[in-house]
Amino acid sequence: MISIGLSKQNRSKSNLPAHSKRYVGVEFGVGAVKVAEVEFHGDTCRVIKHGASPYPISFWDDLPAHVDDFSQALKTAMSGAGISANRVVVAIPRRLVTLKFANLPKASEEQIEGLVQFEAQQYIPFPIEEVVISHQSFPSVKNDMTTVMIAAARTQTVIDFLRIFDKVNISVRRLSISSLALVDIPGQEEEHRAILQLEPGELGLTVIENGNAIFTRSAIYHEQSNNDTDIGPISDELARTLAAFQNERRDVEIKELSVCGEHRFYSVLLSQLNDIFSIAFKNLDGNLFPAANPDTLDYAVCIGLCVGEALRKSHPINLIPPTHQDKRELQKRKMNRTALMALGAIAVIALVWLVTQFISTENAQRKEAVRWNLSLDQANKRIKELKEDNDILQKMITSLNSSAVSRPDMVSIIKAVGDAVPNHQTLYLTRLSYGAGGIITLRGNANTPLDATKYAQSLEQCGLFSEIHIGYLGDSQNSGMNAPIVKKTTPLAPLGKSGTPVGQDPALNGSSGPTQTNFLITCQVRDVGSSTSRYVMDSKSVFVKHTLLTAKGNME
Repeated sequence: MISIGLSKQNRSKSNLPAHSKRYVGVEFGVGAVKVAEVEFHGDTCRVIKHGASPYPISFWDDLPAHVDDFSQALKTAMSGAGISANRVVVAIPRRLVTLKFANLPKASEEQIEGLVQFEAQQYIPFPIEEVVISHQSFPSVKNDMTTVMIAAARTQTVIDFLRIFDKVNISVRRLSISSLALVDIPGQEEEHRAILQLEPGELGLTVIENGNAIFTRSAIYHEQSNNDTDIGPISDELARTLAAFQNERRDVEIKELSVCGEHRFYSVLLSQLNDIFSIAFKNLDGNLFPAANPDTLDYAVCIGLCVGEALRKSHPINLIPPTHQDKRELQKRKMNRTALMALGAIAVIALVWLVTQFISTENAQRKEAVRWNLSLDQANKRIKELKEDNDILQKMITSLNSSAVSRPDMVSIIKAVGDAVPNHQTLYLTRLSYGAGGIITLRGNANTPLDATKYAQSLEQCGLFSEIHIGYLGDSQNSGMNAPIVKKTTPLAPLGKSGTPVGQDPALNGSSGPTQTNFLITCQVRDVGSSTSRYVMDSKSVFVKHTLLTAKGNME
């Protein structure tokens, strides 16, 4: 990585960015494509990356047929150098361009452009409509004139050349000329400067005056030579080139040539050239292309392209056809339009997906809400039912509490009455009445009057009742509700021919069954205290044990 300082002359013309910026230069030489990336910061620049890829010289004999080969070489050079730029500055070979200088009257830039179109017809050997013309103006030695450098190249050749970059999707910022790129190489502040570019099979000369090119020439010198180091073809072509310059500018004498190009090739030839010509040959700006890293000399054109782009000269040479620029702009707009359409389609798809997801979520939430509402309705219905049951239960509790308050001894009374009933079911009660003053009235049926009397005695013995009287004893037929209760586990006697149970005398029973004794017993409830506390117990167990009172009788 080499730092290259800009001279005062270059800095005075430059408008370099304060922040770092990078440019990539590409040169298609006679036998290789070279690329270099240069970083600019303030008034200094440095080469970041560089690389090259060779190809046969014969490719230039049929450029349209080898566009793909050139593209592959460019791709190889950039990938080998690690450069991934999509916009580059390019130099077309000088031998493919007609370059002339003309002195025109001072005029505006629009007028100069019209004069250039007229002047170019005198120099260009092709129809004017088949060429791309570009020009650059700079002050002339005559105050009333303007020196214009006119560059022209066949449109088809330029289009074929630009196709190389289209193949690898790289945009060309500016299409300059290889010899003109050397003009912007930072160097010593000299009035005149000559730069010789030497490559295997090609040489070019550029003469600079006050920072502007005043002469350029490029030629292939060894088409018929198989020895790249043969000094003869090189010296002959260099002599012709120097003679051509002297014919145009006799007032300028070249005493020193700065050499660049493939240094491994020309470094062995410099001593021989010094012996042939009375000119000093030296490496281009040795202080900026140090001997420690001479590889940068191979990429002088690429570096000059990047420096020229950073200097932003007004109206520099640019051979990109307007139609190609319009095509690129149209393609760019088309790509932008396609990208916008793609983004719009993606946005629509995303919107549809979001709406679908929203609707799906809403439906799921609605179904969930319906399910929860149904569960809530069922819960409310169940709560209502439980509330109704609770209200009934509360009424029953209230009723029982009021009964317990008005008749605090009722449980003990029922318990005592139930305990006195014989277990062998010879007697059952049909009614129990609790009257004023604690008078209990018991009605029931017994198998015999003796059973009723024994029941009265049992009531008396329990200690809860006093003044027990049998108010009535009478016979009645056993039928319907007054039939004696028989346990289910007690087997029934078989019926005889007369329809009565076997072993029973029908004459004793009559037509409706055996006779029973109805009884009515009244008694006085004693004062309920500690002596009767043994009868106070859970009323539920009383009713469970003595279901006879609720199943067969009525209580008041």
